[in-house]
Amino acid sequence: MNVLFISWKDILNPAAGGAELFHHEISKRLVQKGYNVTHLVPGYKDSIKLEIIDGVRIHRIGQSTLFFYALPFVFLKQYRKSTDHLVDVFNCFGSIFNLFWFPHKKTTFLIHHIQDYLWFKQTVFPGLPNWLVPIINFFGYFIEKIQLIIYAMLFKGQVTTVSNSTKNELGYYGFKTSKIKLISEGITGEPLAKLEDSLPKEKVFTLVTIGLRKMKQPDQVLAAFNLFQKDHPESQLWIVGWGTEGQNLENEVRRLKIGSKVKFWGRVSNEQRDILIQKSTLLITTPAKEGWGIIIIEANALGTPSLGYNIPGICDALAFNNGWLSKPNPEDMAKKLGEVYKIWLHNSNEFNKIRQNALDTLKFINFDEATLQLEEIINQEIFDKKQ
Repeated sequence: MNVLFISWKDILNPAAGGAELFHHEISKRLVQKGYNVTHLVPGYKDSIKLEIIDGVRIHRIGQSTLFFYALPFVFLKQYRKSTDHLVDVFNCFGSIFNLFWFPHKKTTFLIHHIQDYLWFKQTVFPGLPNWLVPIINFFGYFIEKIQLIIYAMLFKGQVTTVSNSTKNELGYYGFKTSKIKLISEGITGEPLAKLEDSLPKEKVFTLVTIGLRKMKQPDQVLAAFNLFQKDHPESQLWIVGWGTEGQNLENEVRRLKIGSKVKFWGRVSNEQRDILIQKSTLLITTPAKEGWGIIIIEANALGTPSLGYNIPGICDALAFNNGWLSKPNPEDMAKKLGEVYKIWLHNSNEFNKIRQNALDTLKFINFDEATLQLEEIINQEIFDKKQ
């Protein structure tokens, strides 16, 4: 069977993230099962037009939005007749013409998250002048909504997403939530076999946060920690990663005079990041919105629980009793930190039980399970023909 993914990026794109990892991990597992899988995606600077990665065929055309101009011609000429199932990935916005190219019963509409107000959290678009960014954000905000409404009205195939939050949000645009199927997320790398395999934790209460992009709102992590450390001056915060907010955070740390308690690790390897997560007491995350809080699951795999804002995506990842939620403001986050601190200090058995629950989450969330779920959707049309 020939399966075609149409999406914004492939796994080697410099801007690739969690969604691209998701597509690639599922695709290479489908290849191992005997499927022929192709990703039809935009190119990027110095990219190769045709490439095979882990058995997955990558076909790159155009660059950025130019991809959507070339897409109809390439699809109609090369893929419409040979494709048995189309996975149409919607990420921020897509090509509305997808609705008319291919039978809906052979199409899966996959949406990881709805950007919505996150459009206004974007600060840069590589290669474009800064003055153009707010204009793009303004139009992107409305185009996304219009396209989702059109899809809800016209699309008759299978709609699927990765979280209940996105599923419910799609309902606001007119999609029938009772017909939306969920697919599991997953992580790469091997989780700890048992909690005792974890590296020793820091002796002081140590928080770790990942990512310095504006939408991750790392300034709110810092604000919450500043409030918390006033009553717990022995605590420390590790800030891992890089992004547009790095300099602002460093300036704020100096202003608050807490430089001895905050360490910026910068861009590190995946191996170093995992070591830091294992050694920390708690992962803390305060994004404006997520499709799925994958960093929480990655911390789970390393035996580290999490505290996050009660917002879409994060609440889904924390729904497995593997951490704590706070109201989306630094004041309540600091209060919750105080509660977690008391458990950590006075009830190690309960804290380790929560760590074990975090590790056990991986039994239910993995790419093997996600592949089985998508495979069932892909083969449903064949099954229906036999009935």
